[in-house]
Amino acid sequence: MTLSKQTIANRENAKESTGPKSEQGKETASQNSTTFGLYSSKLVIDSNYHTENRVDYELLIEALRSELNPQSFFQEYLIKKIANCLWRTQRAAFAETSHINKQLNKLDDKINTELHRHNYRMEENDHVKPLDFSSPNTKDFSNIVGVNAIPDKNFSAQILYYEMRIDRQLSRTYDLLRKLQYKESQEEKEKAKKNAIPKNEPISL
Repeated sequence: MTLSKQTIANRENAKESTGPKSEQGKETASQNSTTFGLYSSKLVIDSNYHTENRVDYELLIEALRSELNPQSFFQEYLIKKIANCLWRTQRAAFAETSHINKQLNKLDDKINTELHRHNYRMEENDHVKPLDFSSPNTKDFSNIVGVNAIPDKNFSAQILYYEMRIDRQLSRTYDLLRKLQYKESQEEKEKAKKNAIPKNEPISL
């Protein structure tokens, strides 16, 4: 799978990651190699015909961890879910491109059919302009390519449904993570206020 700009950016961010700042966050992060290594082995494709890069998946998680700064095990779990959504979105794009490539690779049959029809018209009318498919710049060839440069109806519906499900899950997971972090930050502020040493007030005579 070709590396996207986002993947490259994730790698750079991961290099600069300093990890969680709190002791709780550091303790949680110490379990990442076991927890996320297990999950990555289940999510990342590794078959005889197609293999995804497990390192890229781990770097994606690390980049998200650096950016979103999880402070608990459950927040780490939400980070993993966000990473899974982004990973599946990339996989969907790869599937769509592969489907289009497959369609374009079948153009020989479509072109031959079009040539056959045109030759039949030539027999009926000698003034019909011959088709020229020798160059991809010709109008006739580009038209045939153009209509096959998007997925067919059935696949388009399937991939759109798949992406919509991923987007909904991504949005819900991200919102939940931010709500938890906001709630915890507010609780920390309240705790800090309660533990603050009160200033000495002047005694009125």
